[in-house]
Amino acid sequence: LLIIYFYKNLIIKNLIKLVDIFVVSFVVLILIYNFNKNNILVDTLFSCNLGFFYYTRFLFFENSHFAVISASIITYFFFYIKDYFNKKILFCFYILFFIFSIGSTTITLTFFLCMILSILTSLIFCRRKKNYSIYSLIILLIFVNLNFFYGKEFFLNLNTNKYFSLDPSKKRSVGSEVFHSMSPTNFKSQYCSVKNNNVKNKIDLKSRDLFKGSLIYDKSKLNHILRKDVVNLSVGIQLYSLYFAKNTITKYPFGIGLNNYSNFREVFDKDQVIEGEKPYQKIIFNDLFIKSMPAIVLDFNKNSGSNNFSKLIVEFGILGLILLTIIFYMLCSNKIDNSVKIIFLTLFVNQLFIRGTGYFNSGFLIIIIFMILIFFEKKVKVN
Repeated sequence: LLIIYFYKNLIIKNLIKLVDIFVVSFVVLILIYNFNKNNILVDTLFSCNLGFFYYTRFLFFENSHFAVISASIITYFFFYIKDYFNKKILFCFYILFFIFSIGSTTITLTFFLCMILSILTSLIFCRRKKNYSIYSLIILLIFVNLNFFYGKEFFLNLNTNKYFSLDPSKKRSVGSEVFHSMSPTNFKSQYCSVKNNNVKNKIDLKSRDLFKGSLIYDKSKLNHILRKDVVNLSVGIQLYSLYFAKNTITKYPFGIGLNNYSNFREVFDKDQVIEGEKPYQKIIFNDLFIKSMPAIVLDFNKNSGSNNFSKLIVEFGILGLILLTIIFYMLCSNKIDNSVKIIFLTLFVNQLFIRGTGYFNSGFLIIIIFMILIFFEKKVKVN
């Protein structure tokens, strides 16, 4: 807090340079890593596999962690794309960053949702936008949707089954547990079985368990968000965290305390009604919006709930809602520069609603401190 307070103006003044440095450094490091690993990008980009970061753990631990950050940077780049036309070298680095982001997150619903939320946040809340910024963001929005809904089929055909095979009869396993991710009769040709031989030859995966079984296209995941009988793991984890938050705030309006999410989850999980036999157990809910979901969701994201909204509500209750109201008011304010809004607030809302890993990762707490200091400093000056 003290460091940000005293160096706030210096950091804000150089915020754009910091983003440029990040993009250049990231692209250079990825290219160096690629050459050292016998062109592993060829095996992981735009192909039906688990993504570059899943295998390498280089720079980012998971694909979703990178997706949250890359969505904000790409949105910022397209918002100010005209300014970068005159910076040809930087422009090339941003294009390479964009291509890598699209290619490495082809299979992730997280990237799609983060991009949509970042673009809409910028279009709605940025003031005094130039026409080219609006047009470029709309073009980006159209491209992201086309890539999500039709890109996979294009890249699957382009790869000519080199690294994948469609097999709707397979099951998906997580660790030692195996369960049907969805009915093959309802979603034909929605599965993608991964063959990782080329990647294994180039990356030392050590003793980490490999994914076994089948992947689901993200279009199918999207359909599961509104289903009462959830059978997809990714969607189930998100919905369960919201269910947990709703039940916690009604019982503890002011929350259960900082970093007590995991402690109370253990107590809450034990009270759930579970039916069936392993590995096909289901949680049965007495809820208007959810009826059931795979019981294996209880084994994941016990510390964060997969999004920071649930964590804030569980740990701070009404106080967390007040904080979110203040942040939303800042989004509507014209006292904060557009560049700051795009970089900070898109990153904030992505972690809040789509994919968060706690307060102390991906700059979440730092962003809150920055925005409060910037907002109230400008308010004092105006008064």
